[in-house]
Amino acid sequence: MARLVGPGWEQREIRFVCLAVIAAGIVALLLSLPAAAGRPVFGIRVMADFPAFYLAGDILNRYTADRLYDLELQDRLYRELRPGAPPGSTLPFAYPPYFALLFRPFARLPYLAAYLVWIFFSLCLYLLGLNLIWPRSELPQETWITGVLLALSFQPFLIECWIGGQTTGFGFCVLALSLWLVQRDRLVLAGMVISLCLYKPTLLVLVLPCLLIGRQFPVLGGFSLGALMLAAVSVGAVGMEACRGYVQLLFKYFSGTTGSASPFRTWKFVDLNAFFQLLPGGRSMPGRVLFVLVAAACFGAVVVAWRRYPKSGRHQQLHLWAAGLTGTLVVNVYVPIYDCSIAVLGACLTARLLPAGHPRLAQFNALVAATYLSAWVTQAIAAVSGIQMFTVLLLAVTALQLRLAREEQDPGRALSASPSSASG
Repeated sequence: MARLVGPGWEQREIRFVCLAVIAAGIVALLLSLPAAAGRPVFGIRVMADFPAFYLAGDILNRYTADRLYDLELQDRLYRELRPGAPPGSTLPFAYPPYFALLFRPFARLPYLAAYLVWIFFSLCLYLLGLNLIWPRSELPQETWITGVLLALSFQPFLIECWIGGQTTGFGFCVLALSLWLVQRDRLVLAGMVISLCLYKPTLLVLVLPCLLIGRQFPVLGGFSLGALMLAAVSVGAVGMEACRGYVQLLFKYFSGTTGSASPFRTWKFVDLNAFFQLLPGGRSMPGRVLFVLVAAACFGAVVVAWRRYPKSGRHQQLHLWAAGLTGTLVVNVYVPIYDCSIAVLGACLTARLLPAGHPRLAQFNALVAATYLSAWVTQAIAAVSGIQMFTVLLLAVTALQLRLAREEQDPGRALSASPSSASG
């Protein structure tokens, strides 16, 4: 990882740029807080998504639990919380009941204080996940610092997730912990941890089929047990009626994302569904058919590759995990750009597995650099041109990770992160 941004860029220069980006983001955040009120400041929508989570906790604290998915109540409370917000900016709480419980303590605080505590908590989750997948104890110090700074300054995390008050840090940490457990053969426990990703089922669209085709039945058993426990917690917390309301809201979201007139800002999404909807004619019947065919081909490529998982060595297995995590962001119907923080997991896995001098290392570095840099402009380009180039780059990264899994020829090697294998 010595040169991720192109020829002539050393780790020291990369770290300087990353620190400058992070510092600029923090300064913009601090200057924006007093005047945010739901409006973009310096081009950044500070706290844009956090109200949905804060108000979910507030409803559970102040109202009966069966009103958790009362959209009229959510909208009224949002207007009270942010009277200066522009029309159409309300974001409904479309997460399961057990996830709403997490925000009850936050909702007991004043809104601004809750937001600041949340982004600190979110940052801690993200850093914990990074240390699990990119461990400081197993990497050269310079390489570890460079990787962490790249991950922290990655636009989908820094701007869309962290400053926006989103929850991808939770999913990132959960998936990192599950991978950490898989590498230690704690498979049932890994599956139970993965079940926490049901807070956003789209994160599992590709992961669960891969586990099934890869015959990872202990992981799937743990997932099923965890899912049952979360369902019991949800029903016990809010009752069956509110749980039905959650399911109905999920179907409403699904209809909105796949219908011919999506209510979402499609240029902020990176999945294949959104990619084709942005294209001219993408919402027509031929466009939808083309989307299904391409998505099916991509889905099949990743899932079929997982058939080799039981007979693969540890390196091959981790390459397959990397491809599955990156591919999940593309082979999907609802992936906002803030969820692309998950791509960091796949990138960290691949970076650790590629030794210096590997014939694919330069290609991987070029794709990482292109993905990192394009994240800052891809939404603007998609809004103007109708082409979401971030989707294309994620597909390219997934394809490379699948190729690396096929080319891995030494199944007996244990996962290592020596200086020679962690830096490039």
